Amino acid sequence: MVIPTQNAHQDNFMIVTFRFDDDKSRVYEGRNLLRAQGIRVGDDFTFKQRETLRSLNTLGKTGYYAKGRLVVKNKPGHTMARNKRGTRNNFIQSYADEP
Repeated sequence: MVIPTQNAHQDNFMIVTFRFDDDKSRVYEGRNLLRAQGIRVGDDFTFKQRETLRSLNTLGKTGYYAKGRLVVKNKPGHTMARNKRGTRNNFIQSYADEP
């Protein structure tokens, strides 16, 4: 599906759905070659998924989605962030437990 942009200086976006995970892996392996040709490749996350990944980053963690599930990893050298009351932010864990 091609999504036209309103800005004449930007290229149109294209959303591609891969039939097999291996196809997506091959595209990501050649991502640097595509970028050199002006083609950018990225995942199409929902708003909630983008917000979840952004909040993980503020907690000193990193995350990615594998087969629709959130995988959370600690960044080396970071500790869990604390909110204003000094308690840990545990709301991210609830996203990881969702099916």
